[in-house]
Amino acid sequence: MDPLRPFLSLVRSLWTTSASAKSANRAQGARPPHAGERTNETEPSQPVERRLQSHLTPLTKPGAWNAQRAREVFVRQVLLHELGEELAADAAFAELIQKVSSQLGGDPKLSERLDQLLRKLAVST
Repeated sequence: MDPLRPFLSLVRSLWTTSASAKSANRAQGARPPHAGERTNETEPSQPVERRLQSHLTPLTKPGAWNAQRAREVFVRQVLLHELGEELAADAAFAELIQKVSSQLGGDPKLSERLDQLLRKLAVST
């Protein structure tokens, strides 16, 4: 079983809830440019695990590991992988990453489990 699967589902669920709430508050004509369907040309060329690993590797230097930063990297890469690279251009994307990362960090057991998984992924080759 893919160890990232439960976290991918959780992040997708949190994103869907957040996006639904924003959609309800947004005027019909004020849709952001990334609101359409994702096209093949914007899909990442690497699997999400490889992308995560490459962004987490700098955190493996002695004394550099930061669990909050690792969660943010995780959330960012999963959302970009699942919802499309064009999401990165949205001004609200950074705020969404912070909210989802904080929610993941708010549960000590979940946070510890995710941190262990991300540390393993960061040092694997």
